Amino acid sequence: MYHKRTTKNNATNPVARAIARKKLHDALVVHKIKLYMLADGESCAQFMMDLATTLAVVGMASELDPSVGADTPQVRVLLGGLSACNQLIERDKWDSNQAVAIETALDNAELLNKRVGAVYITRAWNHIINFKP
Repeated sequence: MYHKRTTKNNATNPVARAIARKKLHDALVVHKIKLYMLADGESCAQFMMDLATTLAVVGMASELDPSVGADTPQVRVLLGGLSACNQLIERDKWDSNQAVAIETALDNAELLNKRVGAVYITRAWNHIINFKP
């Protein structure tokens, strides 16, 4: 999973933005592939935490970006997938019935990745990485 702290200068550099979008896209694709490789009942908490982190970053960035906002259909679907991840983290047992909800959330995260400003993705990554409960 790609977790990298970036500076505001990197977030405003067009090449750095393109690289960051590509890395986030790659992480979403890897999550989607791994999602369908899990067997029912298999331990999945760590994978779900990684996936939930990615969804949370995209969701938070969408909320921060005034051109997107928190109340869009894509963000609501993303939050539904995040809820499914949290349930699976608590159980630590994979349930393939949750795969469609999580895959749909990943698809919406990809759509949002194209819409959200890179500076907001950077702020969200930095906030989540530095979060201390």
